[in-house]
Amino acid sequence: MPFQSNSELIKKVPGTDKLSPKKQDQFRAVWNSCFKDGKPEQQCYQIAWGVVKKASGEGQIIGPAESQDSVADAIKTKDILDASDIVRDILSVAKTIRELRNEK
Repeated sequence: MPFQSNSELIKKVPGTDKLSPKKQDQFRAVWNSCFKDGKPEQQCYQIAWGVVKKASGEGQIIGPAESQDSVADAIKTKDILDASDIVRDILSVAKTIRELRNEK
């Protein structure tokens, strides 16, 4: 179920209370966009945490270093983070990784 507010997010997702309000907005937007696109809830949480951590310069998104750099560069070049674009970029990188693994 989509999160309507940051207070709802904080109550239901452990750790989000430690994020700034801006990062909570970002997490919520990414999660809601992912969920709206029909992705499983667990995948939405993984993507949302990955985007928030990458935008903060923390953590890593699982995958080859080149893919991580591409996602980080895409995030850094945006003046305003558009959650749906970021989710699409991440899913595109994941698809490329799967295709590369299948070629080996």
